[in-house]
Amino acid sequence: SLGLFSIETMTLAQDWRTAVTRSLPGGLVLGLALVIHMTLALAKLVRRNTLAMPFWEGAQIALGLAIPFFLFPHIVNTRVAHELFGVNDFYFYELVRLWPGKAWNQSVLLLLVWAHGCVGLHFWLRLTRWYKTAFPFLFALALLVPVTALAGFMVAGRAANLAFADPGVMEAIKSASNWPDAAASAKLADYRTWATNGFYLALGVLFFVLFTRWLIASRRPKVAINYVPEPSVSGAHGSTLLEISRMNRVPHLSVCGGRARCSTCRVRVIEGAATLPPPSAAEAATLRSIGAEPDVRLACQLRPEESIKVKLLLSAEMFGRQSRNIEAHGTERTLAVLFFDMRGFTTLSDGRLPYDVVFLLNRLFNSVGTAIQAEGGWIDKYLGDGLMAVFGSE
Repeated sequence: SLGLFSIETMTLAQDWRTAVTRSLPGGLVLGLALVIHMTLALAKLVRRNTLAMPFWEGAQIALGLAIPFFLFPHIVNTRVAHELFGVNDFYFYELVRLWPGKAWNQSVLLLLVWAHGCVGLHFWLRLTRWYKTAFPFLFALALLVPVTALAGFMVAGRAANLAFADPGVMEAIKSASNWPDAAASAKLADYRTWATNGFYLALGVLFFVLFTRWLIASRRPKVAINYVPEPSVSGAHGSTLLEISRMNRVPHLSVCGGRARCSTCRVRVIEGAATLPPPSAAEAATLRSIGAEPDVRLACQLRPEESIKVKLLLSAEMFGRQSRNIEAHGTERTLAVLFFDMRGFTTLSDGRLPYDVVFLLNRLFNSVGTAIQAEGGWIDKYLGDGLMAVFGSE
């Protein structure tokens, strides 16, 4: 983004950044972050038993898998070239090498990484209370940063390309950057190929493991899952209850994407609780935070090995208001008016996640509304945690 001002401004900011990232602690943090993030992501993919998932989750996975194809060559051309061949990869050097021939690759890399990170942050932070207020500003920032970054890249790239056309400037840049010779360039090309092929190999292993697990699971007896009141389905051993729900098209909430953060996928185990493995640390922490009873489990973490009967505690369906026929003209009638209010709502809602409270209210209003409608009444208005219904219109 600083390229909108000048290449010198970009270089000054880079000096501050590399003072951290090129230090020993900074290098260790970056390297470990890359390895741990990729390892955890691939490990989570290996454990998946179905590709049925919300669109946002699939998009984040697809973006994450696409990043290394552009990122590894970039790391080789910058950090590896600096460490192994003493290349001073300051902005002028990088701009000349990237613009315009490889500008497309660099721009795609920027957008992939930024979108992947923003999706992850959004679905993590949306569970916090302050995020709804901050969302418009953060969303504007999320759009502004890549736009200004690409604009600065274009402006600085053109300026560097024009300056590099001068033979004197070209020699000065090559000298200042310790421009890699033919042998170093060939080595860097080999490293880029090895890095990309290594990721191809990792993906090949990933898909082989997924296929093998699917093949083994398809030959093993299925685990029967009985939902109350319905349906009764079956799923592969080793699958989470949330995955089994998705494989069988059973509507099942999961706000956090199966990361044991939100508790919206929780179920009550009615039969078979003794056969289940104990909760993991993450599941146990989330269940403690909502004061869950012992028979309540998180479907995204629960991997049943024997038949169980469960009840979804939060419905995935959106309950609409009952339809009502508003008369165009006023009439005088004798009616019965019901004012309904939830007892102890303040105490009940205190300390609970907003999603839990909203879905609890929706479930309650749906049940009460069905009963009211069955007796010939209709809901006139909702009053926070209560409602007003009218009977006798017929």
